[in-house]
Amino acid sequence: MDKRDEQAAKLAAGAVDDLHDAVLAEVPEGAAAAMARYEAVIWKMNGGTFFGV
Repeated sequence: MDKRDEQAAKLAAGAVDDLHDAVLAEVPEGAAAAMARYEAVIWKMNGGTFFGV
């Protein structure tokens, strides 16, 4: 895994942690924001698709 992939993986993991925290705290706006961040990172990591390359 190169440095960019490592950074992206850390961003994705952080978004999952934020999503978890927002769900437990019952903050729908925070959960939606974390999910959007996660999906954006996954989209970028997969070369512009949710299905991978």
